[in-house]
Formats: sequence, C-alpha cells, structure tokens
Amino acid sequence: MPRFFFDITELNENTIVIRGDDHKHLIGALRSHVGDMVTMCDGDGMDYTAQITEINDKHTVLSVLHASPSSSEPEIQITLFQGLSKGERMEFAFQKATELGVYRCIP
Repeated sequence: MPRFFFDITELNENTIVIRGDDHKHLIGALRSHVGDMVTMCDGDGMDYTAQITEINDKHTVLSVLHASPSSSEPEIQITLFQGLSKGERMEFAFQKATELGVYRCIP
C-alpha cells in the first residue's frame, strides 16, 4: 500500500485532500484509481488508512477509514555526533546516517 506524508491541518472530518507532486505521483506513477487504499502519515506518530473517493485534474480526495499509532518508526532514537568534515563529506555523512535511521545528527 502506498505511503504518503501530509500536514495534519489538511485532515478535515475524516477527509484528506492530496495536491501537487503527491497527487501527480499517486495518479501518474502509481496509477491509482477510486477505491484504492493509501496509508497517510501525519509525522506525529499516527498512520491513517484511507480510501480514494475522488480523483480530478488538481487533487485527490481520500476518506479516512482507520487511524492507528505508527509502527514504522524505530523504538530507539539514535543521535549521531559527527566531527566536522571538509567539503561535501559532512553532508554525505548526514545523508547516509538519515538513510540508516538516525534520529538526530549533531555536528
């Protein structure tokens, strides 16, 4: 099931509207249709199982069916203390640490 992040302020009475790049990705690349299921994450630890109810040129409307605490975040929050590096090495180190699941990076 596809997973998207959204701003919690866009949740209005069990309805979420997706616009912009996420909308284009959902209908273009994923070829989603009315009735398909999507997982929406609010970034504050909640996942919402939603069903597509409407698709048009500018946005996709989802109906929230179920809300549950997110299980995709690791239980342990790792902090990386990184020594200062020259050039792009610092950015590369933070990028790879983020990909591995590091919660916080401190130079």
